[in-house]
Amino acid sequence: MARQAGLQIPRDLSVVGFADLAIARQLDPALTTIRQSPEEIGRRAASLILEALGHNGSERKRSHENVQLAPTLIVRDSTASV
Repeated sequence: MARQAGLQIPRDLSVVGFADLAIARQLDPALTTIRQSPEEIGRRAASLILEALGHNGSERKRSHENVQLAPTLIVRDSTASV
């Protein structure tokens, strides 16, 4: 739609995606994106579930836990330099 509006990426408009899907590298221009780690997210979630269940399978009361995993910025051709 940006091209249809006469805009050039990244000269007129910088574009950033999220999740770093494989297609991000194949787009023209290649899409700058935020990379998550789905494997690490899954590992942490499974670990918290197993902890909550305890060793014998009975549920344990657990206080709320906030887990933050740092994303990575992958700079490609869809963003202009500052």
